[in-house]
Parts: sequence; C-alpha cells; structure tokens
Amino acid sequence: MKAAALALLLCLLISSAGAVCDVPRPRLVCAEYFKEQAVVIARLVRTRYVNPRNAMDYHIYTMQTERVLRGQISHGFRIYEENSSGRAGFDWKKGENYLLFLSYSKSDKGWELDGCGNSLPVRKAAVVLKEIDRIKAAGNTDGGEISGEVMFDPGVTVIARGSAGTFRARSGREGRYRIHVPAGVYSVRAVQPGARFVADVFSYERPSRVRLANGGCAQIQFVEASPDPPPGASGGLSRKRSAAPR
Repeated sequence: MKAAALALLLCLLISSAGAVCDVPRPRLVCAEYFKEQAVVIARLVRTRYVNPRNAMDYHIYTMQTERVLRGQISHGFRIYEENSSGRAGFDWKKGENYLLFLSYSKSDKGWELDGCGNSLPVRKAAVVLKEIDRIKAAGNTDGGEISGEVMFDPGVTVIARGSAGTFRARSGREGRYRIHVPAGVYSVRAVQPGARFVADVFSYERPSRVRLANGGCAQIQFVEASPDPPPGASGGLSRKRSAAPR
C-alpha cells in the first residue's frame, strides 16, 4: 500500500514539475546553442492536446517566429512535446514569447526541445540571451572549450586530439576537467594507468567526434568501466553507477 502511494506521489510530482533532469547539469548555453538546429524567439499562438488510444499523449504548440538567433525555421512552426518526464520545465502560456533551442523530428513531424536545456520564457531569459550575445561576439581565434567530469575520479588525464593539435588536462578533486582548444573536430578520451573509461550514458556529446566552433563548447562525461572479462567468462561491461533512462 505504501509503495503504491509513493508511486502515485512521484507521478504527481513529475506531472506538475515538468522535466526530470539527471546529471550532468547544467546544460551549457555555448554547447546547446551549436548542438541544436535552430535557436529562436517565438510566440505561442495555439495549443492542442492529443491523447491516442494506444500511445503516449502529447501536446502540439503552434508558434510564430519573432526572431531567429541561429539556423533556419519558418515564420510559423509546430513544437511536438510528449507528456513525459522529458518535457519542458516551464508552463506554456498562449501569447507568451519563448526562447527556444530546437531540433526537428521527422518521425514526430515537429520541432522538439530538450526539457533539461536552456529553453524558457523570454521574461526569464536575460542571462541566457547575454550568453548568446557573447557567443556571437566571439572572434575567429577565440576557440572553444571541452569540459565535463570523470565521474568519481580525480587526477585522470583527459586528452583531446584533432587537426589543430593535441591538448590535455587533469580532472580535479571532484572529477571535473576543462580544456581550451582551437575551433575544429576532436576525439576525446580519459586515460589512467590500470583503468579504462567510457562515455557515460548521460554524456551530452559522444567523445569520438566533437565539433567545436569559435565561442562554442562541448560537455563530455566519462565513467570508469570494469576490466574486460577473461575469454569464456560470463558477464560484460559494468558501470560504477547505475543509470536510469532519461
């Protein structure tokens, strides 16, 4: 009985609070700005709720573009938002303007946003808009930054290798690292004798191919993997921490 009541309470909290976000947090503006296909300021003109019989219910938000900050998008467009823990962490209100970081989903036939990203009502977006202005003002030689965490592991060497050279940093006391690099494409790995690291399931970017623009950044999480089992042994890769799906 107590378990059922707890499950109901969690569902109610998720329903009222919007997105449920895991680590790493926060999503950096300089990463999301270049990762998504379009960044716009748009006004909500119409909402529609859809509740299919055998599928997840969802909302369709019809938007009118007020200003395009990056990418290309039509004057009128639709946002698809599933009624799940990944939806926006704010309330949608007809007539309000929103700063939106968007990518188009062909399968859902609409634009989508990351509920744990930097999309939010314009009236609350002063800090994010200031950061976008800083990114736009970045010169051609400013380069970018690769940052993140080696979960639970200080003193690990993180190496970024690309056409512009090889760059290194060590993870700090809490496992965090930061590498400033010229704009370009890089592969990134974490290295320590006697250990093997893989990209964490919650990492925003994959380390095998990281593209950085001037003023941009990338967030990569690493986690230590268990040693490979000997030939013929059962089992496989295990992580230091368990990860629930986003």
